[in-house]
Amino acid sequence: MRAFGFTLVALVMICVLALPASAVLRNAGEQIQPVMQQNQLTPPTDRDAVRVLYCPSEADDPGYRALIVASLPAGSVVDYYDARNGTPDATLLSTYNAVHTWANYAYYNNVQMGDNLADFIDADANHRVVLGGFCTYCFGNFLSGRIMTAAYCPVYSPSCSNHFSTAFWAGDDADKCDYQGVTSWSAFYRDYLALQGAGIRWGTFTDGEIADAVGPNEAVHYVNGSGGAPIMVDNNVAIVVANACYPCGPTPTVESTWGAVKALYR
Repeated sequence: MRAFGFTLVALVMICVLALPASAVLRNAGEQIQPVMQQNQLTPPTDRDAVRVLYCPSEADDPGYRALIVASLPAGSVVDYYDARNGTPDATLLSTYNAVHTWANYAYYNNVQMGDNLADFIDADANHRVVLGGFCTYCFGNFLSGRIMTAAYCPVYSPSCSNHFSTAFWAGDDADKCDYQGVTSWSAFYRDYLALQGAGIRWGTFTDGEIADAVGPNEAVHYVNGSGGAPIMVDNNVAIVVANACYPCGPTPTVESTWGAVKALYR
């Protein structure tokens, strides 16, 4: 009986050790079971300036969304979609100017998520995707699909890992669009990154890590370490994300119809 009990315990331990990386609950913070949340979505109106969909594989952070809205043109909207419980489709994405995502828990479908984001970029030259912490991760939960290929994403992680250490923006490339109104920002959950394809580095952290990077036509921005709770440690990150959510140029103004608003980005 004892031998059988020992064998059973050993078998259980082997099974636990053999769990795939996808079994990791989340990349950062306490390992707790996810509690799915209701999506917070608003229909487009003729009063929306910039519409952003915040769709991480993590719970909502209304405070983070509020900080992003505060740095966008007046009349802008930042909605929430729980990407752990579903994948925003083309119809929904078409009602937004920009999408911001980062990985913590597993995406509902990380490949479909990445493919849909690539289609979103292809649909309109002025659409923006802002990627954040752990999207290039490989040892836990991460984003996949076409959006992560060199045709879209400006960076990849050679080590597939994260610094898990704080560093501040070095202040370089301060003339770039993402740094308008930013004098300092820092992050803790920073991926190890290298440029790929036509990716261009926009600033570094004080330890030399890439802080921000943009892909072809500046359509995809990788704001390293960005995202809401539990990874946000510096409110200034929200300003960088907000700046990345719409093309450089004149500040958008609210027009009389949704079509006219979208025309500002064409």
